[in-house]
Amino acid sequence: MPYLWYNPFEYSNPKGDLLIKTLLNCLPQNEKQILDDIRLFEYSFKNITPLFNYPKFIICFNSENFINYVKQLFNSNITLILHLIGNMIFHRFDRLKILELHFNDQYNNQNDYKLIEDINSSIKFQQSLTKLTRFEIQIYINEHTNFIINLFDKISKSCNNIHHLSFIIYKGKYNFYQSLDNSISSLIKSQSELKSLVMNEYCLSYENTSIYDAISSTHSNSLKYLGFCVINDYSLLMKIILACKNLETLEITQQGNNEKLFNIDDEIITNQEISIKYFYYHDIIGNENFIKTILKMSSRNFKSFSSKYITEEIIDTMEFYCPNITCLNILMNSNHILNLIHLISGLEFLKYFTLELENGWPKYRDERLQLFANILPKSLTYLVLNFYITPHQLNFFLKECAKIQLHTLKLMYFNHNDLDHLKVIVDYSKEFNHLKQVKFMERRLYESETNIDETVDCDVKPFNFSHYVK
Repeated sequence: MPYLWYNPFEYSNPKGDLLIKTLLNCLPQNEKQILDDIRLFEYSFKNITPLFNYPKFIICFNSENFINYVKQLFNSNITLILHLIGNMIFHRFDRLKILELHFNDQYNNQNDYKLIEDINSSIKFQQSLTKLTRFEIQIYINEHTNFIINLFDKISKSCNNIHHLSFIIYKGKYNFYQSLDNSISSLIKSQSELKSLVMNEYCLSYENTSIYDAISSTHSNSLKYLGFCVINDYSLLMKIILACKNLETLEITQQGNNEKLFNIDDEIITNQEISIKYFYYHDIIGNENFIKTILKMSSRNFKSFSSKYITEEIIDTMEFYCPNITCLNILMNSNHILNLIHLISGLEFLKYFTLELENGWPKYRDERLQLFANILPKSLTYLVLNFYITPHQLNFFLKECAKIQLHTLKLMYFNHNDLDHLKVIVDYSKEFNHLKQVKFMERRLYESETNIDETVDCDVKPFNFSHYVK
């Protein structure tokens, strides 16, 4: 039972109404009487005794799914129900370790935020949240949201063992930014050893450097992961990167394409090395100079790169500065194939490789396909080809790269009913028995798998930004 109720609001669940009904049955008798008085259901709550005290098992809480479950079940009395269940979770129990307050709609009304007001007003606040190790908030600043300053201040005083903090905050036309920035910086500074931080550009400003100062003065040695949503200025992000001495993972997403020009002194690149090993860039628009700077400054520390924004110069920079890459996942134009071949030929430690081509493999370029297959390193075990090639080209390619012992092969734009391609795979697996798993995906809409023995996956998975950026 503890395992089943560890994180009941983790996912959007069509059966969330059953979960809410179960929690309502766990309310104390006087609160059940309130629900009976308004005839919430045809039956009486007072006659139902749950088998377990389910709320005491809840370790992780996600506000977005919790609110959606309640709205799934009820058309009225929503504020009351949110209050009763929220009060039970936050006031009566002290096991919460993960608190995710996600309000993804900039038009949330005041009632949607009652949950946070309940948390703020809890007389057991310090006790109920003292075990937090992960705190996330996504919110649009409006006339109803100045309560978050009080929330941040309370968490700062009650919790000092949070390892992961996430602030995705969109500022509107309201006048408490200075107080908000100061409360965020106090929350960051109050933690003893912050390992992971996610934020967007709206959280930083040149006018108030308190948040940057809190990161650099308190967590420059402990911070290992940084996720950042860039709006139009990479220089603010670079300040944080340069301040964090042991940063290993950098994950970037960008909104809009009006970024300012990013320039950094070549002397800084030459004299200052950063420790980033894993770099994930999620968007097809980007800042070439920033990406190249990260590659140059990481150099031989660099192990993994995933990006939908690739240029010839980025490929050439990797070739020159990053010989120790083990995991590469890129989307690029097929015009850069020769540059890619030069890069791959020097990556002797590459184990995981995903290649997506915007316009498919160049027509009448089988000699380049042969060259590409020939230069794949012997270390490669996991290969994803996210572009269309004919059965003849696939057969030709697999025979040319026979020296490598692939454990997993993933083909996009195909499915398991594509008999010509499937025959090529079967013949290859019979001839070379090292292949353990084959995956097919048709137009990236659904995926099917043919397991031969075991699953192989990349050793580093990036943080999921999808529910932070719309």
